[in-house]
Amino acid sequence: MHWEEIEREFATDFAGFVTGGLLRSFDTGSRKPSPVFFAQLLDRIRSRLRIPGLSADEVLFVDDVRENCEAARDLGFATHLHLNHDVAALELSLRQARAL
Repeated sequence: MHWEEIEREFATDFAGFVTGGLLRSFDTGSRKPSPVFFAQLLDRIRSRLRIPGLSADEVLFVDDVRENCEAARDLGFATHLHLNHDVAALELSLRQARAL
């Protein structure tokens, strides 16, 4: 699922959340699945949410590439592997992570 699809499918639910902490991978300036990417991602989320002690396991990383999710999981992130545009499964993961 690409960013445009996420916005289209979840526009109402994300309306208040996007300014709080949802971050697109291309906003970090590095590439997945590099550990540098995930470190930058976590730093950006901490800064945006103003929670310096936020840990990786409090962040849900969503991607449609297994290797990227595995790298994130190895670094402690909660993950959702988004396959086949399964919006219901993504919504469930987001709700379980209290992101919606």
